[in-house]
Amino acid sequence: MIFLELDPNLVKPGWTALIIVIVLAAIMVFLFVSMMRQMRKIKVPRPADDDQSSADDHQTDDQLKDENHKAT
Repeated sequence: MIFLELDPNLVKPGWTALIIVIVLAAIMVFLFVSMMRQMRKIKVPRPADDDQSSADDHQTDDQLKDENHKAT
């Protein structure tokens, strides 16, 4: 391959590669911080919340049944 035949004295790390790596690292940090902010906004139902909400749903269903019986 031609890449393996290059003279090691001519090919060396440069400032361009370093700047690209630093920019990519900064972008990754920004994306991680942004993702963490978005994850904090998500409301995940907890088991205790599920029990309470299902109890509220049953009360609502019971209230609807009572209203239907009163109307007839």
